[in-house]
Amino acid sequence: EPLVLVALAAATLVEIAAYYIPGVDHVLDVIGAPVAITAGIIAAAGVMVGLPDWARWFTAIAAGGVLTTTGHALNAFGRAKTGIVSGGFGNPVYSTAELGASVLLAALAFLLPFLAIVALLVIVAVALQRWRRRRV
Repeated sequence: EPLVLVALAAATLVEIAAYYIPGVDHVLDVIGAPVAITAGIIAAAGVMVGLPDWARWFTAIAAGGVLTTTGHALNAFGRAKTGIVSGGFGNPVYSTAELGASVLLAALAFLLPFLAIVALLVIVAVALQRWRRRRV
């Protein structure tokens, strides 16, 4: 759909502007805070199966909501402090570092399970090799 592509392009441009134009990031932080908190609560509740509804939502609010709020607040505070100290010129550096850290963490989230499997296979291979040596 062309409308979806236009919406995605507009959202991408606004996000890029937020990275590199002081003030835009603050506006997006103010708008995004309730959305991020709600998403954190819903994501946490979505993985808590088998609990009574009251316990699931209480735990989701306590865990997902608090963690999301803390992360969002720390990030917004860091960006605001960088903007104040540097007169807004440090915001692109901060935002680029934030992007790099996000990419690194996302890559690790995908790579670590595979690395764990490789490590497990190496451990099993070494253990089998030592076991065979002891038998001989």
